[in-house]
This record gives sequence, structure tokens and C-alpha cells, in this order.
Amino acid sequence: MTIHGNNIYLRPSKQSDAKYFLKWTENIDSIKYSLWDFQIPKDKNDYTEYINSSKFSKGRISLMICDNNSKKPVGEIGLSSIDLINKRARTFTLIGDHTYRNRGIGKEAKSLLLDYAFNTLNLNRIYCSVTVDNKYWIESLKKLGFKLEGIERQASYRDGEYRDKVLLALTKEDWVNRLKITANPQNREHEFFACIKNPKEVFKNANELFILQSIKMNIYTFKHPSEKGISVRVKEEESNGKTAYFMDLKRKVSEERQGTSYVRNSKEYSLRIDSGEIALKIIGELNLEKDKSLTKTRYVFYVDKFLVYLDHYTKPDNSWWIEIENASRNEAKNVLKKLNGRYNENERKTG
Repeated sequence: MTIHGNNIYLRPSKQSDAKYFLKWTENIDSIKYSLWDFQIPKDKNDYTEYINSSKFSKGRISLMICDNNSKKPVGEIGLSSIDLINKRARTFTLIGDHTYRNRGIGKEAKSLLLDYAFNTLNLNRIYCSVTVDNKYWIESLKKLGFKLEGIERQASYRDGEYRDKVLLALTKEDWVNRLKITANPQNREHEFFACIKNPKEVFKNANELFILQSIKMNIYTFKHPSEKGISVRVKEEESNGKTAYFMDLKRKVSEERQGTSYVRNSKEYSLRIDSGEIALKIIGELNLEKDKSLTKTRYVFYVDKFLVYLDHYTKPDNSWWIEIENASRNEAKNVLKKLNGRYNENERKTG
């Protein structure tokens, strides 16, 4: 069994993988938030036994997270306490290779595992507990649809003190509904934009920092004739040979401009739909005016934990724009500096 993703694939662990566990757990930072199994010093034989115990018949599945390009294992993910009567299991994740941290690898691996758990194993509930100070991973799990169910008080002993753990869980219904609504309308988006002058250099640097995926988009924007700042977008997205359609309802809350760089605050609903024709039919019934159409390729990556989009517009112009989520202007400029990105002073964004 191999589960393929955009940047990684999951395969069953094998005895020869013991050497990777031995190397990963030598680094104290790698196991700072990890399973209790790794807190006790082990040798190669211990890890071989650990791998051998990871069998479905024993209620446990261990999968190695492997880089698509190098084929090298970079971590482990899996299910334990598998209960086929109540259709539930606990999930665990370890990104052992620290160079693959904060790149979205854990989130992609977890997404692949959840598809397998719900659609192949037909489980109904997946749960896990995370140390409260592991905020980055907690937020990643929430974005996947996990919900906070409670606090396990003093459930973890680390660095000489007891720490609380957060209990999170996801049901199959939550997972299915997540595919329908892809953004929380209560959360305000905070985005920094700039028109890039040296896209080839930025693209090269971004690629070295790790591009998660590329998405081709056709976007049609409609506006209400009297309501300013509100728009409806119909998006056709193609990635890895798969096409998806979305309808976005967006309301601009505020915008602060300095030349061609600017920070925009907005709220957005994003609804996944079956086809573009359905969206256009809805648009027609709402009597909205067509505003513009855009065609672009979006490259997605991370820099310093910030989600960054590099957009190449081929319609209506041939421009490159960078978008950085949830970053202040100074933080965004630091990201641009790392990418050696220079931006135009007089060009305005088309969409």
C-alpha cells in the first residue's frame, strides 16, 4: 500500500527504517512534542521491534512519510488504538527530519492519512492529543477540521514539569463537510500584496525553500451594482490533473496602500461546487454584473511559517504578484528580502 500526495507519499514502515528513527530521535528537538515512545532512549533493535509491532492485526498502522523527489523518509505517521467496533482510532505524527519542518509536510501527510482512514478503513472518528505549547501543529489540525474537545490536565511530563495536552477529534462527517466549506467566514483574512519585478529569481528562491504545489486558475469576478467592496468569484482550479470548482463570496473590510504594495483585510466564504455551469446559473439568478476574468498559475510555499502565494497572471496581463498571508508589512518585507524579491512602484493589482 502506497498513498501518493503532491509532495510526499506514505508507505508502510519496514525493518530497515529503524536507522531513520535512531537518527531522528538523537535530536532532542525532533521529539520535543512527540509520542511518549520516543522519550525513552532506544537502540536500533528497539526501533526494529517498534516497527514490527505496527500491524493492523495489533490495532496499529505505521506509515513512513517520504519525499517524492528524493524518496527519502522524513517522518512517520499512523493510527493506533484502532477500534473497528466503534470505528475510531488515535492518530500520531512525527516529522523526524528537521529540514522538512514548517513546510506543510505534516498537514499534507495527515490529510492523506485521513482520506485513507475514513474512505478505506471506514472509520468514523479520529482523535489525538497535543501538548498545549505546540501551537503551530494545533492550528494545522484545526485547519484540517479537527475540533477542540477538552484539556488533559498535566498529561505530559517534559523538561522537568507537567504540561497540559489538548484533545482534538475529527469525525467523518466533519471531514466531508470540510470539502464543502473551505474557509471560515468568521475569520478575517489579512493579506499583503506586491507586484514582483524579478519573478524568475523569486521563483528560483521559492523553489529552493519548497513549493508545495502549483495550481492553474481561471477566475471570473462579479460584483453587485450597488454594494461596494462585495464580490462573487467563480474559480476553476486545476492541480495534479484534477479540476475543482469554487464559488467565493468576498467582502473587503479595509485596505492600506503604499505604492503597489498593500495590505488588505477581508472576509470570505468559499463553497466547493460540482461544476462551473452551476455557479454561472446561480450568478445569473442573482443579477450580478460581470467585472473581470483572470487566468493565472499560483505557486504555493512557506517562508518562515508564512503561507506565500506567487501568482503569474497571463490574463489580462503578464504580471507576477506575491501574496503573503497573516503577515504585517514588516514581516512581509522580511519574506521578500529572503526571496530577494523587488516589486514595482506604479503597477496596480488586477484581481
